[in-house]
Amino acid sequence: MNQLKWDESFSVQVDELDEQHKKWIDIINQLDDAIDEGEGSLESLYAVQKTFLGMEEYSHFHFATEEKHMQSIGFEGLESHKKEHAFFKKRLHKYKKDLENGQQVFNNALMKFLVDWLVYHIQEEDMKYAR
Repeated sequence: MNQLKWDESFSVQVDELDEQHKKWIDIINQLDDAIDEGEGSLESLYAVQKTFLGMEEYSHFHFATEEKHMQSIGFEGLESHKKEHAFFKKRLHKYKKDLENGQQVFNNALMKFLVDWLVYHIQEEDMKYAR
C-alpha cells in the first residue's frame, strides 16, 4: 500500500486534533509496514498484532478527545458523529475477535478499510465541525 501522508486537506484547524490525526496516520503506516514485513515470521506477526491493538486503543483516546471538543463548541452533529465513531470501533472489535479466533485479518482488505475510513472521516465528517 502507498503510505498515507498528512497534508493540509486533513487539517481541522484545531492543533490538538490535527496532531492526533497525524499520529493516527503514522500508526496506520506502521501497521502497513509491519504487515509487509510480517510474511511468515512469528516476531513480525507479534509486531503487527501489537500495532493493531495500539491503533484500537488510540482510536478510543482520539474519539473521546474529539467528542469532548465537539461538545465544547456546541457542534450540532455530535450524535451523528458519535455513531460514525461507534461504527469504526465495532469494526475494529470484529477484526480483533477474528484475530483472537485464529483468522488471518491482516491483509490488503483491512488496510483499505482503515485508510478509506480515516481519509473519508477526516476530510468529510471532521470538516463539518472544522467549519
